[in-house]
Amino acid sequence: SRPDALRTFLKSQSVEAGGMRNSRQTLNGAALIESQTIYSGTAAPSARSKLTLFTFYGAGEAATSLVLNGLNGFALLYYTDALGLSPQLAGLALSVSLFWEAITEPVMGHASDRTRTRFGARYPWILVGGILMAIVFYFLWAVPAGFRGGGMVTFTYLLVLNLLLRTALTM
Repeated sequence: SRPDALRTFLKSQSVEAGGMRNSRQTLNGAALIESQTIYSGTAAPSARSKLTLFTFYGAGEAATSLVLNGLNGFALLYYTDALGLSPQLAGLALSVSLFWEAITEPVMGHASDRTRTRFGARYPWILVGGILMAIVFYFLWAVPAGFRGGGMVTFTYLLVLNLLLRTALTM
């Protein structure tokens, strides 16, 4: 197994003044790469495949970045100027959702650690969270006419949607 191969490899190395001689040494077809990852029996990923992987990771993070930057940059202004909500209630709606996230993060971590599906432990949560995030983010900006006016109805609507958005981001 990989941990055993790493342990065997490290034990077989002679320790010199500066530690291991070279982190690119090989043992029985297993190569220890600088990142300490062992690729036993396979070649290390090429630069092109790493670029593709990083591009897809970046594209996946783009949606979350747009949501968070949009919320952090424009929500308070939109809630107060466009929807007529008092600055105190607008700030409270956003603040409560941040505290809510502090509760949901460990709960979601526990739930996803215990999830077992054929798609893996995290993918179902990511899928549900992504879809929920898109829907809730839309309704944060496209507030129905019945929820406009700046009173407690607007505050409650925005608070619930901010709580749902933070929950979706946690997923």
